[in-house]
Amino acid sequence: MVFSRKADPGPWRLIHGQQRVLFHDYVLKNEIFLNSFSARLSRLSKNRDMYHWLFLIRTKENEPVSGILALHKDGFSTIFTDAPDNLSEELRGIMKLLGNKITWIRTIMGPEHMVESFLHHMKRIPSHKIYYQMLYKDLLNHGNHKPVSYNQSLKVMKTSIKDIEKILPLQIAYEKEEVVLSGQRLNVHQTYLHLQQSLKTQLAIHGELNGLVVSKAMTNARGVHYDQIGGVYTVQEYRNTGFGKEIMNSIIAEIEKTGKGTSLFVKKHNAPALKLYKTLNFQSAG
Repeated sequence: MVFSRKADPGPWRLIHGQQRVLFHDYVLKNEIFLNSFSARLSRLSKNRDMYHWLFLIRTKENEPVSGILALHKDGFSTIFTDAPDNLSEELRGIMKLLGNKITWIRTIMGPEHMVESFLHHMKRIPSHKIYYQMLYKDLLNHGNHKPVSYNQSLKVMKTSIKDIEKILPLQIAYEKEEVVLSGQRLNVHQTYLHLQQSLKTQLAIHGELNGLVVSKAMTNARGVHYDQIGGVYTVQEYRNTGFGKEIMNSIIAEIEKTGKGTSLFVKKHNAPALKLYKTLNFQSAG
């Protein structure tokens, strides 16, 4: 006779948004990997959105937190732990803790082996997998970083909401090239609305050549110790001119003025982008 073993959540336990102080320090310690989550967490207050979150933390009695799994009703989820060797064994218990809330998950972010193990225990096959490399650049000389001008004809400036019509074509091209998944169509109206919101809350830089916007970059997550850059795009015919590097130098300088380091993630097969970021002294975080 075989008896089924009841799933043991092990060191993982369910907590509520009001208890986020329990994992706050852990998230900041690993903010390079959890920048998007850190930014969302910093906006979390005692409002309705708090009740749209579900948190699991990995912790043992009298020991600090060593892992977090966060789910939001909008489908966003992230997993990260310092104890990957035990994750597979512990996931059966995690699934039990999640119960029917597992249906919330539409997108899961995290280190590859953790996500793969999680998907295996979910018994779900993702429609798409995207592999990124996480890069970061620590704050070196606070307030002393000065962007170098490689082309005097390129006018570099901060982007405001008033520039949305000029920036929109580049954002559309960027999303078609880097964001839209195979088999999907870009919703231009949603792109406009998202860009509009981003220009109100994020830092953005663009470069103009003879009045034409040819390159841009912006943050997509503003954390406590790091700001994450995304949406870096240079018009095809102006690539390999140094424009992208100049825009990156400018946005890094603006971030460093706030006393923060910089992070970003790039698709592992994007060799030109990886080469650019290496020249800017970004380091791989995995």
